[in-house]
Amino acid sequence: MRMKWKKIFLVCSAAAAMSAGMSVSVFAQVHIEGGESYGTFDEAAAAAADGAVIVLDTDETTTGLNLSKNLTVDGVEKRKLVFTDKGIALWGKALTFKNCDVEMTGIGSTPYTSEWKWMTICASKDAELSLINSEMMMDAKGAANSTHAIYFCSNNKLNLKESTLEIRNYPQDALEWDDGDGGYNVNMENSTYISDHNRSGFTGTFYATIDNSKVQVVNSAGNGSNGTYYTIKNGSEVLFDNNGSWGISAWRIDMSNGSSLTATNNGYSGIWTRVLNVDKTCKVDVEENGKKAFSPNNNAGIFFQGNGKYKSTIEKGADVTIMNNAGSGIRANQAICDLTIGSATIINNGTGIQNKDKIGADFGGGVYNIGTMHLGSSVILYNNHAANGADDIYNGANATIKFGDTSKEWLLDDCDPYHVIDGWYDDTEGSRWNAHGGENEHHIVLVNSGNKSGILQIKAAHGLEADDKESRPDIDKKADGEDEIKGVKPGDVVTFTLESHLPARISGFVVRSDSNADKMFIPEKFSERMIFHDVMSKNLEFDQDTLKVTVGNDGSVLPKEYYKVETGKGDETFRVNIYLIAAFNDGYITYDELKKAEPIVVSYDASVSDKAIDGEKVENRAWVNDSEVDIVDGPVIDPDVPSTGGMGTKAFTAAGIALMGAAAGAVIVTGKRKKKEQ
Repeated sequence: MRMKWKKIFLVCSAAAAMSAGMSVSVFAQVHIEGGESYGTFDEAAAAAADGAVIVLDTDETTTGLNLSKNLTVDGVEKRKLVFTDKGIALWGKALTFKNCDVEMTGIGSTPYTSEWKWMTICASKDAELSLINSEMMMDAKGAANSTHAIYFCSNNKLNLKESTLEIRNYPQDALEWDDGDGGYNVNMENSTYISDHNRSGFTGTFYATIDNSKVQVVNSAGNGSNGTYYTIKNGSEVLFDNNGSWGISAWRIDMSNGSSLTATNNGYSGIWTRVLNVDKTCKVDVEENGKKAFSPNNNAGIFFQGNGKYKSTIEKGADVTIMNNAGSGIRANQAICDLTIGSATIINNGTGIQNKDKIGADFGGGVYNIGTMHLGSSVILYNNHAANGADDIYNGANATIKFGDTSKEWLLDDCDPYHVIDGWYDDTEGSRWNAHGGENEHHIVLVNSGNKSGILQIKAAHGLEADDKESRPDIDKKADGEDEIKGVKPGDVVTFTLESHLPARISGFVVRSDSNADKMFIPEKFSERMIFHDVMSKNLEFDQDTLKVTVGNDGSVLPKEYYKVETGKGDETFRVNIYLIAAFNDGYITYDELKKAEPIVVSYDASVSDKAIDGEKVENRAWVNDSEVDIVDGPVIDPDVPSTGGMGTKAFTAAGIALMGAAAGAVIVTGKRKKKEQ
């Protein structure tokens, strides 16, 4: 048995480590579990038998690992192991870091310099690298331009459990595979993988299982990924953002159990895949992709290549948003494509405004299909644009498509002011929809929804007689929470609520910040307010100090600087101007609240005047507008025929005050007028 080092040698070893630039204890040492202690990690690694566990008693350094044996490094209390010269060469064996912090900065070669000198970690066939309750930071700062981070040669596994792997600044790929039989596995459980400012995050045919984990592939010079099979499950969160070419390029993506996938701000398409399955509990957000696309074929939100062996499904109930992409929202690019979309919001795609060459969709700004596509009744699809034809839906000569009816909640952005969409219209190249004048004005052809085969180019729009009445927000006026209350007496205080909903259409104006991908805002060129109007009875006394505005299902109070209360406008008792875009841009209204048209409520108190007389009939009216062209300083809108917006009328009769919303109701005053005090 080898004798243990004496304490004096430990001091010398520690001093040497400190002179190399690492601050460690002068009593630094490592030991092999169940065996001897050593003065340095490299000595212990050289002496360790196959399958041994090296325990770090303090922080340590290593010049690199050239392993032809299975080895576990246990940091016990998250002790640190810093690589100072070379990285790791794995020769068909398993290396496990457990309870460790591992650092590799500027490491440009493995210890096997005759061949593996252009990667930090390289593994031969069947080798395995595992992190368990560990953190590994790999930063290529200072390494050669040819350096890859982790390079797998054949049938390798990367396992992360309760761990974080962070790879930054590699001029080549973060994870890459070489030729082999494709048995490369990335297995993540309760872990995080970050690839930032590398050439690519995943390169090659990996089988990546992401289980209750987070993946962030951002700022890649090239593709975020290339060809991986992804299983994303159990609340996992996957982000591909601001990658130079494709965002997440995959052979297959399967999502389940509350997971999310975000593909935003990528140079070409956000998602490229052959198979895509998203269950109803999952969320997919694909926005602002195609920033530098060189043709309409590669700048879609989702570029769906298809696989003849498999059908793909986005289940009804899934929260899928495909917006503001330079090309088509979804491009099904082969005849073998077979995609069913149960629910999705597909709007404002195809304009190409994100890239300098203005390259958008040629046909099918919403969806472009040359295979088989089924769009469920819950799919929201409008206000997309294409250069040549088919703003919203393009179906090829040998393709089939099924789609549902439009909704009168959809408002067309080709109109000023926006008009209600009332159906699907022919939008064929050479005879495009144009209901507002021009040579095509009299070629407006309505297209029925349903199953279609062959060439189809259509747009969600309206006929020659535009209708904007459905653009009016509704309003529900209540008194003390009821449509009708009785027993109100002079001197009583009544709480009124005017409830409408946020205009969902302005969610289509939302973009992401170039400097901060998490920041969403509406550009200043858009101006949008909601204006609540109220004409109160002369026998109600308005208490302006009690007025407040709340937003969303949770009733969040909107700060007063985001609305203005005006009194004495014509016959109106008051009006409330709410500055929606400012409130959204400052975070007081969320994107989800806009998109789902959640409630917006004005509430206030009013007291019943002592002049109220039994049997006297009076009225109280309210309405709301959500257009920037609403009358603010002009004549009073006839409360019986508001220009836009819903109206609620409250009548006060007999022994009381009737307070009603869109439906009739009454509040009854049961007390007689008080005598005037002498």
